[in-house]
Amino acid sequence: MIDVKVNWKNIKKDRYRVKELLSYKRSISLVVGERRVGKTFEILLCLILDALKREELTFTWWRLTKLELDMCKAEFFSDMTAFNVFPEYSFKIVGNYGYATKVKDGYSFPICFLGYLKNHQAIKGTPFPKVRYNVVDEWFEESGKTKVRKKLTMLHSINYTIFELRPVRAIIIGNAVTIDDPLLKAYNITNIDRPFTKNSNIVVENTDKEERYLAFKKQAKESSFGKLVEGTEYGDYALNNKFLLDDYSRIDPTIK
Repeated sequence: MIDVKVNWKNIKKDRYRVKELLSYKRSISLVVGERRVGKTFEILLCLILDALKREELTFTWWRLTKLELDMCKAEFFSDMTAFNVFPEYSFKIVGNYGYATKVKDGYSFPICFLGYLKNHQAIKGTPFPKVRYNVVDEWFEESGKTKVRKKLTMLHSINYTIFELRPVRAIIIGNAVTIDDPLLKAYNITNIDRPFTKNSNIVVENTDKEERYLAFKKQAKESSFGKLVEGTEYGDYALNNKFLLDDYSRIDPTIK
């Protein structure tokens, strides 16, 4: 692997860090957290860094629908560029592939593949021998209406295509929408009231239960938007990580 210069000075220290989640080395690593805590940014940064060090296509990135993917592709590398995270590289999307180019000599190479779940069968037969991580962003659907039926089956199909018989390393990113989700149901996850909930196949991180993100939560609540949504259902969801679509009205709060 090669040395890669990273500009850390513009990266806020109170935002999300993925290192502990991945340290559990489960087949599926799911992070559930407040909006704007930096989940997508941090995971993308770490995976790009890994790809640059290896100069290989080492990760795939998925959204649920084509519309989401198209919007994602348009701005996929924008934060990395805006914060000048990797000053020795430029980035671009060509088709469904993300490329990195060395500023010094113009050498360009693919680092990732981007797709959407509904089109998962399109990659069947496509080899991904160097891919180390498969990411699905915005897994939970805020509308409460399932736009992607059998999305867990699609995830399994993608994992099998990519990893074949190699160890599966899937990263799922989501906001606190509902715990009534096929992924959590499949692995008997019914409660995530602690920083990390895990079994032999999956680990779920709930950033709301981690003290290291309290500074960010305080800042978010004191912002103009935080004051605007204070006391509302959306405020509880966006700033307190309360599951948006779950009904707690008939649950006895004294029961732990």
